[in-house]
Parts: sequence; structure tokens; C-alpha cells
Amino acid sequence: MNGYIVKGIGGFYYVKTPDGIVECKPRGIFRKQKITPVAGDEVTLETENGASVIAQIAPRKNVFVRPPVANLDVLFLVASTTQPTPSTLVLDKLSAIAVDKGVQPVIVCTKGDLAEAEFLRSAYEKSTLPFIRIDYGSGAGLDEIKQWISGRLCAFCGNSGVGKSTLLKLLTHVTAPTSGDIDLYGRVASMLEVGTGFHPEMTGRENVYLNGAILGMTRAEIDAKMDQIIEFSEVGDFIDTPVKRYSSGMYVKLAFSVAAHLDSEIMIMDEVLAVGDMKFQKKCLTKMRQAAKQDGRTVLYVSHNMATIRDLCDRCIVLDKGKVVFDGDVDAGIAIYMSNNYSSERFLDFTDFRRPSWIERKSIRMRSVEFHVDTLEAVERSQPVEVEYIYDSTEDRDQIGIFFEVHDEFDVPVATACLYGMHIRKGRNRVTAKYDFSMLAAGTYSNVFTTFTLGDGGSFNTEDRTQGVQFKLVNTLKQGEAVWQTVYFGSTHLPDAQLCKEELI
Repeated sequence: MNGYIVKGIGGFYYVKTPDGIVECKPRGIFRKQKITPVAGDEVTLETENGASVIAQIAPRKNVFVRPPVANLDVLFLVASTTQPTPSTLVLDKLSAIAVDKGVQPVIVCTKGDLAEAEFLRSAYEKSTLPFIRIDYGSGAGLDEIKQWISGRLCAFCGNSGVGKSTLLKLLTHVTAPTSGDIDLYGRVASMLEVGTGFHPEMTGRENVYLNGAILGMTRAEIDAKMDQIIEFSEVGDFIDTPVKRYSSGMYVKLAFSVAAHLDSEIMIMDEVLAVGDMKFQKKCLTKMRQAAKQDGRTVLYVSHNMATIRDLCDRCIVLDKGKVVFDGDVDAGIAIYMSNNYSSERFLDFTDFRRPSWIERKSIRMRSVEFHVDTLEAVERSQPVEVEYIYDSTEDRDQIGIFFEVHDEFDVPVATACLYGMHIRKGRNRVTAKYDFSMLAAGTYSNVFTTFTLGDGGSFNTEDRTQGVQFKLVNTLKQGEAVWQTVYFGSTHLPDAQLCKEELI
């Protein structure tokens, strides 16, 4: 079994695995080799005498001595505007150490309510280092930090008193921002993240009773719902097992079942369909729809999945940088969300575009894209579209290609146009390609550019990935044609069928 160490206490190490947190000790061979496991180590576990032991430690991509931690992706350098006074020298030293070890440094400025943060921002605005200002009153900046954290191994460092603990409490919802009010009219059942609201040492059944008690339900009321909860969650054989031994999928299933079946007037679901198998996701969607339509419950559903939002919701609220930018019709909200996330300009500059963290190759970078059309608001679907790409490369490369991924109005991929056989030379390169969108129906689309190297047997390695534009395909109707509606007919407009025979019998 594989996993990574989350903490070590008194010679015991706690390893996060697909089956939950496992307590274990390292084999004696590590002591002889003078190797001490540290948090972040990727390890292999084996069973000896009925107990788990660390059998192997994978090679570390980086390691820090104090505190001992390995394999970091991001190092947050936390500094306050005052109390204590920030030191740019310390920030520069820590940034240099992080870069030297292949770790992305991110500067976080706290206590903006006590002093102005402009001097720090101006000091680092010309560097390549991301700079985030935190407002503990409004919560501004927290979403940006969460984006950096997502899918990465991170650490926070900084002087005592700069606000590291407060920041982590806000991120984990242990502490609420100091301003604003929330009025709730009814009992709330929520599923915010895997394991939220569960005590790891208690069994699944005991956690059901715990959550019911929090909602003010009696044991008899919970007992009346227990069979439904167990059946829906699909964890029947493990309901009396401590949840710390559950997989993430089992956590999700039981957590959703508890939230959906216990007596609450309000259900808050944060990306509940992001984990779990497709069959269970469909079952969750059906249950939430039933709770809203038939049971009269309020369902607050947070998601980036436009298709499920359109299928489930009656009202859509769009947030941008912590502010409400739309509140109303679902289709209109989806359109605003998509327009906020995709440019409608014919020219795109990717010089400062932040690539996904999983892209490791850096020799080729798409610097700009230009669509040779009059406007992206009305692209005739029957006419080819010419696109000009500018690339920078640190070396000569062959067998380079581009995936032009087309997404529909709900951000669901519907088609991909591939360009193969590019020869990219060291320096700046211009590549022009022509695309045929005539197979697509008229409607609103967006796209993503993925640059790749073609390998053996049809394999490919991603070199770069950038977000594209939003464009509208229009159709000059001919006599006797219907207006194509993508909601009903689909996004792909296949060639018209040919009538073979007409006769009266």
C-alpha cells in the first residue's frame, strides 16, 4: 500500500493512504542507514506481525531540514504589514531557498487592516513571485490561496505572530471572518469536504447518531432513518467500522447519505459530485432534485460543473473575486460564468498566464494566439477559421502538435481538432493553422489549447496548456432549414440525410 506521511510523533508516523490514515513505524533498516522519515515522504507500507510498517521511502524531489518536510510543491511565505515588521531580506532568502529546491514560493501579506500593504506589493510586483494580500475581515485572498493549495503539497512559514495560524483556521472554517452576517431559517445539513463532520475514531453508525444529535434529532428519529442511510450509502458491511479506515469514496457516500436523509430544512453541498463513481453521482443528483422539488428543502449547491447546475438548480448566483456578480436565471448565470472565465478577444497574450501545476515541461511556451476573424461574436460555421500561434522555445523540437479542444456552453468537451507535425525551433516561432467547424451546430462554444509532443504508439506528452476564448458559431440558414437548437439536438451538426424515395401507396 502506498501513501505519504502527514505527521510524525514520538517515533510513530501517520500515513495518508487510499484507505485512510494509517499509524505505523519505520523498519529498523532506516535507522542503520541513518534515514529519518519526514512529513511529505512518499512511502510504501507492508504488514509485519499484524502491524503496518514503512518498508520503502521513495526518492525525494526536495527536502527541508527545519522543519523536516519533503516533496513540497508550494512554500507560502507569510509576512504581516506590521506587528511584527516584515523583513524583505528574510523573504528574499526564503524565496531563493525555495527556488533552489524546485519549490514555488508564494508571498502572503496579512494584517492589512492594521497597516498599508502597498510597500510590500510594490516591492515584489516586478518579480515573478505571486503576491496575495489577505483581508481577515472580508476573507479576500483566501480563494486565491485555496487555488494554489489544490492538488499540491504545501507548507507555510513566517515569523511568530504574522498570522499563519489564523490563516489556516480561516481556510479550514474553524474561524469565521470578523465581519458580515449569515441568517439561517431552518436546520442545516452540509457536506463541505471529505470527512467534514465525522469523528475519525467513531464508527459510521456512531457518526450518523452524532450528526443527527447536532441537528436536534432524538435517537428514535435517527433509528427510523438508519436503514435508509445505510442502504443509500452502500457501505453496509462497514457501517460499524471506524471511519478513519474508510476510503475517500466511502467517506463521500456516507456523508452525502447522512446529509440527505436526516431532518434538515437546508442542504449545503460543496462539489459533492467531484468524488465517487458515476453511478453514485447520478444517485446523488436525483436525491438532491427530490429534496428540492418534492420535500421542499433548500439545496445550496456549489460547483464548477455547468451541466449539473443547469440540471439541478432553479436559481444561480455567480461569484467573482469574492463578490456577487449575478443572481437570477440559471442559463443567464451560466453564460456570465463562462464569459468571465473565457476571453472574447481575438488576440490572447499568455506571457503572464499561470500554467497548471502538473505541467512539468518548460522548454516550449505558447506566447500568444490570434484568431483571423472580424469578431468572435459571429463566426460563420461554414467558413474555415485561421488561427495564428506564437511560440517561444529554448531548443529545437520536432513532432509538436496542438489539441484545439472545443467545449459547449456548459464547458463540456464536445470536439477536438488536432494539428500534427510542427517543427519548433529555438527562439520565437509563428505557426498558422486553419480550422473547419462546419460539423458543429450554431451556438456558443469555448476552447482550450494543449501543446504536446507525439510519442511512440500514439502516446503524447503535454508541453503546455492554456485557456482559450469564447466564440459563437452562426449559421446562414438556407431555404427549408430549421434553426438548430443545441439543447435539444446536440452540438455536433452531422451532414444532412438524403431522401431516397417519396411515394404514395
